Amino acid sequence: RKAAQRAGGGGGASLFLPLSANLATAIEDNPSVQLTGLRFSLEGELVADLTFSDAVALEQLQTALEAQEVPTREGANLRREANGQYSGQLYLGELP
Repeated sequence: RKAAQRAGGGGGASLFLPLSANLATAIEDNPSVQLTGLRFSLEGELVADLTFSDAVALEQLQTALEAQEVPTREGANLRREANGQYSGQLYLGELP
């Protein structure tokens, strides 16, 4: 309970739980995307490390999030892995 209070308390940190829930819903609806890491930046953004099958899968995830009124932007370091999957970061929330 204390961890939940810290994660949800004050300022931009109060966005962590709602943004995480939005992301979870969008990923559940898009099986081509896997979450490999998650953190909350000092700037108030949720940063999701993702692997995905192709650019369309990432676009579908962004569209699903934007339909929930969650602003998103892709990280600058999208790359193709040896296994043919892509990996990169997606930023959610308070965008600069």
